[in-house]
Amino acid sequence: MISTAPRALRPTPTVRDSRADIPPSMAPRPAPKILPRQATRNTHNTLLNGAEQFAPVRVEADFSYTNQSRYGIRYACCGDAAGFLDPVFSSGVFLAFTSAARVADQVHLGLQEGREADPLLHAGDDEAYLLGFNTMRLFVERFYQSNIVHNLFFEADRDPELKDQIARLLSGDLWADNNALQQNLLAGRRMAG
Repeated sequence: MISTAPRALRPTPTVRDSRADIPPSMAPRPAPKILPRQATRNTHNTLLNGAEQFAPVRVEADFSYTNQSRYGIRYACCGDAAGFLDPVFSSGVFLAFTSAARVADQVHLGLQEGREADPLLHAGDDEAYLLGFNTMRLFVERFYQSNIVHNLFFEADRDPELKDQIARLLSGDLWADNNALQQNLLAGRRMAG
């Protein structure tokens, strides 16, 4: 029987399922068919047939950047808005949460003191943020530009203090003043704020 009721008034058909009656839009769907590698390659070749390369192929690595305007009157950036590090050491989430907590603390203080519009409200925390960010950024650069991981980890087996310094950096201890590895990284290259 065909319903003549307006579509909005028609009952929604359901699919019988052992868990419950669910609307068709939420019904389980069959798993997508996975194409073999050759079929995928043929599809790519078909799509690119007749295309012309207009630039040389190149490799990109280390997508790190630093926002040069991280704070000002009634704003402060944290997480990826403040800067982004290549995720090779997974430090981005830690820096995001740490910088967000610092920003929140300063906003709270600024509101309590009535100086939330102070353009320098976040200046002190920004210096601390840059210390941690630049330490990890330099560590990431060394990872890509040298054999630092191989050299440090094999050297670290002979030097327990160096092994501890590496572990401290990788675990987020970026604001201590007694980590020789961190001091050497920072002294080796001045970073722009």
